[in-house]
Amino acid sequence: MGATMQNLNQSILAKMPLGVPPLAEQKRIVAKVDELMALCDRLEAQQQEREAQHAVLARASLARFADAPTPANLDFIFHKSYTVSPADLRKSILTIAVQGKLVPPDPKDEPAEELLAKIDVERLAAVKARLISPMKPLPHVEEGEVAYDIRPGRALARMIELVMEIQTGPFGSSLHQSDYQLGGTPVINPASLKDGKIVPIESMAIGADTLKRLDVFRLNEGDIVMARRGEMGRCAIVTKTEDGWLCGTGSLVLRMPTGMYAPFLALLIGAPEAREYLGGASVGSTMQNLNQGILAKMPVGVPPLAEQRRIVAKVDQLMALVDALETQLADSRAAAANLLSALVAELTGTASGPQASAQTTSGTGRRGRPRTSL
Repeated sequence: MGATMQNLNQSILAKMPLGVPPLAEQKRIVAKVDELMALCDRLEAQQQEREAQHAVLARASLARFADAPTPANLDFIFHKSYTVSPADLRKSILTIAVQGKLVPPDPKDEPAEELLAKIDVERLAAVKARLISPMKPLPHVEEGEVAYDIRPGRALARMIELVMEIQTGPFGSSLHQSDYQLGGTPVINPASLKDGKIVPIESMAIGADTLKRLDVFRLNEGDIVMARRGEMGRCAIVTKTEDGWLCGTGSLVLRMPTGMYAPFLALLIGAPEAREYLGGASVGSTMQNLNQGILAKMPVGVPPLAEQRRIVAKVDQLMALVDALETQLADSRAAAANLLSALVAELTGTASGPQASAQTTSGTGRRGRPRTSL
């Protein structure tokens, strides 16, 4: 009873059915419960102490690895005496990757400044051919706009300088309920971006006539489609399978130049720094909304093209290790749960309950990083 607060009246309590043991058994039950609760209290206190110690060690090891990502410091992260959460590991890997600390520079690489100049030439040619709209001039990035040093060979740029154009999906008024039909061409909204992949929703598809009317919003293989609503940083690379699908109202599409490596740009968008920037700059009181202008202005550090490929390869290697670690942690938690269940059964003299199974699926990490198989 009660719309905002539950209220119990005398009649409800009086009617409650109960199983009543003999008086002597009641006393034995209470004594056993007190004994088990005392044991649980001790176990909880010990667990909290261990977790506090582990948290301190984990933060120290992550900080050490971020400052100097050497193999020796990586060993500290995977030290068997404590556990660093897979989510924190993945964030740290992406952070040092974006900051240019993950792979060593190669003086033979073409400098990023030259890469940006080539992209600019390609973009101007596309504008001249009326394939895209002209880019609105933006002020140069100042060194203080990014939270890390830019070493030689790298360059500072705005996000718009790394792509051909940034395009927002069609206005909501352009798509009506009657335009949707089962078996049509999928419309890609934020709900379709899952774990760095594009997953079509059966009910979100349109017919040929609507697709033709909204042809300018079609996705092309190699584009990056990203969410502009809700959680910032979600994105995926358009593969051959999704070529020709439609960018939805809640999404943005980044048209890629030939000189930029899409998997690196997707990695950059999903990194903690970018998520924080986009989340802080987005608008909306109940749901974050990202517009084209906010994304275009985002300052980034740009490595040479060859280094972009090395970074993505190294990130994939490290993420595979984190995935393996997460599986091991899930297995150990399942074993601990089964051990606890057996202990309780032994103490209470009851049959053991259902066995826990390892859960290997996580809402963070590679899940959340776009596929890089291009």
